[in-house]
Amino acid sequence: MLSEPGAIKLHKLVKACGFPSVDRLRLVFKRLTGMTPMEYRQAARAKK
Repeated sequence: MLSEPGAIKLHKLVKACGFPSVDRLRLVFKRLTGMTPMEYRQAARAKK
């Protein structure tokens, strides 16, 4: 979802996943992946 062209916007992902805020999603995402959602998108795009 995050790495695809036209990927879902973070505020929509926050609502869809039930997070209370974008900041909370970023924190959890970084803990799980070691990178922010933006860093993840950039890395995924660079692989293509």
